[in-house]
Amino acid sequence: MAPFPFSLAPDASLSDARYLMNKQRIRHLPVLVDGELIGVVTRTDLLEAEPSDAIALKVWEQQHLLEKLTVQQIMTLHPVTVTAAATLVDAARTMLDRRIGCLPVVDENRKLRGLLTETDILRALVEAWSPT
Repeated sequence: MAPFPFSLAPDASLSDARYLMNKQRIRHLPVLVDGELIGVVTRTDLLEAEPSDAIALKVWEQQHLLEKLTVQQIMTLHPVTVTAAATLVDAARTMLDRRIGCLPVVDENRKLRGLLTETDILRALVEAWSPT
């Protein structure tokens, strides 16, 4: 897991989220209030929030509308989480069963401790099966 994942406040703009995801080459951003996890925004959430090509708006009009949207308006509220005590197998099973790409790792107060992604699981699998 990434122990100190990048995160956003709920009032961050979608362009802030997109910029951070592109710059850091990540697909998931926890949304925090005072360190407490309240949601997760994904690259897919951002794509789904963009105006359809069928909408007859100029590029600057689309950009203006997107600037008014905040992460809070498109994020997944109350995401599925795990604690640090969860096994990798249990976390992977949860991700498969729920069809999600990340699991925030939280403590008993829902304070974010890390973020487990599909990439983390694949990395662990490769490391476990690689000859030494």
